[in-house]
Amino acid sequence: MTEPTKKHGRPKGLPKTGGRKKGVPNRTTAQIRDFIVNHADPFPLLARVVKGRKIKVPDPDDPSKTVRRIPSLEERIAAARVLAPKIAPDMRENTLKGDGVPLAVNINLGPGKAA
Repeated sequence: MTEPTKKHGRPKGLPKTGGRKKGVPNRTTAQIRDFIVNHADPFPLLARVVKGRKIKVPDPDDPSKTVRRIPSLEERIAAARVLAPKIAPDMRENTLKGDGVPLAVNINLGPGKAA
C-alpha cells in the first residue's frame, strides 16, 4: 500500500506572514526607475518631441552613430499622450469632493462672456 501524500505549504485560511509589503517595487524595478530618472532624463526628451524639436536618434545606416532629426506628427502625438497625464492627471469624481459643500466652477471666456 502507498502512503498518502503529505500536503506542503500553509494550511488553507491561515493569513500570510512576512514577505514584501503591497505596493513596494522589487529591487530590480526600483534600480531601473532610479537609473532612468538619474541618467535618461525622460521628461525633457518628451517635451522636445512634443514641441517638434530635433532629437538625437541612432543612425539607421550605422547604429553606433547618432543623427538629429525632427519627430513625425505621430511621434509627437504619442509623446504628448505619455506626458499629458503626468502634467494634468485624470480628474475623477473623488478628486472633486469637498467637505460636503457644493463645488462651483466658473470659466472666464473673456470680457462679457461666461460659460
